[in-house]
Amino acid sequence: MDKYHPKIKLIIKNQKSKPMTKEELLKVVAKETGLSIKDCNAVIKSTSETLIKSFKKGEGIRFDLGTFAVKKKAATKGRNPKDGSEITIAARKTVSFKLAKQARLEMIDKKSA
Repeated sequence: MDKYHPKIKLIIKNQKSKPMTKEELLKVVAKETGLSIKDCNAVIKSTSETLIKSFKKGEGIRFDLGTFAVKKKAATKGRNPKDGSEITIAARKTVSFKLAKQARLEMIDKKSA
């Protein structure tokens, strides 16, 4: 763990569990909705495809959990780590996610309970 940046060490140290896998998510959604795992998989796949199509168009998406936004990053100067020469990092688009206030508050309430 010594090879990681101090912020990464903190994240690794504070990570108490592994992220939920798609299979685990499918089982939970199927149990809570009464749908089959196959139907749940179709819904999740369609949702993912819709998100990606929207991101490609530069559109954000807002729903109960939070907001996805497409942000433009300007070209910047950087350094080649091998030889230290200056390079230009191309302008690009990236996706950010901001958790909704209500979801944040629910997380805090469940942690303290």
